[in-house]
Amino acid sequence: MRAQEAVLTIDLGTSACKAMLFGAGLNLLHGVTVPYPRQVTPDGEVCQFPDDWIRTLKQAVSRLLGEAPPAAVRMIALTSQRETVVPVGADMRPLMPALLWLDRRGIAEAGALQDAFQGRVQEWTGLAPGAAYAAGKILWLRRRRPDVFAKARWYMQPKDYILYWLSGEVATDWTLAARTLLFDIHRLAWRPELLQACEVGLHQLPPVHSPQETVGRLSRTAAGQLGLSPGIPVLLGGGDRPCEVLGSGVRPQEIMESSGTTSNMSCEVERIVQGECLSCAPHVLDGKWIVEQGISASGAVLEWVTSLLRAPASGAQQLERVLESVGPGAAGVLMLPLFMGRKGSSATASATGVIGGLTLGHRPEHLVRAALESIGYELRAVLERMRRYVEPIHAVRVVGGMTGNRAWNRMKASLYGVPVHQPRVRHAAAYGAFLLAARALGWVTEEELRSVNPVQEEYVPDSREQEVYGAGFAAYQAFAAGMQEIWPRLDAYRQQAMRADGAGVDGGASRDRA
Repeated sequence: MRAQEAVLTIDLGTSACKAMLFGAGLNLLHGVTVPYPRQVTPDGEVCQFPDDWIRTLKQAVSRLLGEAPPAAVRMIALTSQRETVVPVGADMRPLMPALLWLDRRGIAEAGALQDAFQGRVQEWTGLAPGAAYAAGKILWLRRRRPDVFAKARWYMQPKDYILYWLSGEVATDWTLAARTLLFDIHRLAWRPELLQACEVGLHQLPPVHSPQETVGRLSRTAAGQLGLSPGIPVLLGGGDRPCEVLGSGVRPQEIMESSGTTSNMSCEVERIVQGECLSCAPHVLDGKWIVEQGISASGAVLEWVTSLLRAPASGAQQLERVLESVGPGAAGVLMLPLFMGRKGSSATASATGVIGGLTLGHRPEHLVRAALESIGYELRAVLERMRRYVEPIHAVRVVGGMTGNRAWNRMKASLYGVPVHQPRVRHAAAYGAFLLAARALGWVTEEELRSVNPVQEEYVPDSREQEVYGAGFAAYQAFAAGMQEIWPRLDAYRQQAMRADGAGVDGGASRDRA
């Protein structure tokens, strides 16, 4: 069989490495997903070992090449989770486990940075300061891990680290740089005042390029370990979210919702938009911008609930049966899914998950449905916020690992009050990175990019469910508002309990192996 031309896309997500082959016909030839673990503590530390990224990358590519039809790989395209920080030493080895974007260390430091510059940080960076971004984590390292801070030669993100392993080149792209709280999105350059405040030298941050550039070629060493030919061009690509916006095919008057470990709502705009709790960053397409806001955990919350309760909801079919067994509103159970905090709001920096309305008559299935509805309520709040700053929203286009569940898509249509569209390709981050490579190879034009991933299924709101969810959303907002005074007390209580338990409240997991 003659080998067809293909692009190998590597998507380094929060939970897994995806290796996918896309052909010149803009179709998926084959894909492999290999999960890797996260280390999570009750105190909100969330780490990953960079060596796990390399290990699963090699496994995924080996399986992919063994299972896929014969293909001649013309280019490698990259995308990854954003904001996760990898301090790297002079020997190019990690100095400690990577601090994930989910990690809550750096909350206080990010707030102090905002105060020091009298609110100009968001004006410069497009981000509402929070623990997710590198600046707060670097300041935390300076205070709590001076040994790491002193030895850090580079501060990388996952895609940067993989790029170096593949090609020996150190570089990042402006969609990742823009998620550090150190980058000026107006000038597309590192902001000197912020670097100085964090005591970070320009030489410690990778050079910034367009996501559409090829940066380096596959080294002989990496090629031998992956079973590929050396010299294949490596396209830098972008962060997972802007790649998803491109790959989803989202149209004007649509918002893209991506749901996997976390959930996010995003859209493309023609200019920088700065609004309450929203973030704005450069797109993977030159001259375009992404407006977005998300929640820190969605699929992770569902995974936690079903695992804790041993509820039968590990797969799409089982979850659909659970949803069919419990009606809208989960018999009055209401959850705040803020298990890893609330993004974009300094007023809820100490937010945690809360479950209310329980009685002895409720079953595990009620909590599973309440978890999904709570994610929908939090995303509806994001959607309402975005309506103030972007053009009329007539539909939500869903992508990501959790969007294959039809029952949840139907539920979301009623929660949002607009149709939910599911495109043909749901792995939108990998597909977006591929489309950048496809355009570089001449397989697709700029004009065709928006139409290559059409809507495959549409879900419309149910009027009866909308009435229940209207009342539920009002209760949800009141629940969250009422917790704002209680969360700081719970945080103080947690810290006291952790000290009494001998676990400490800062920096435990970070001392594990790198």
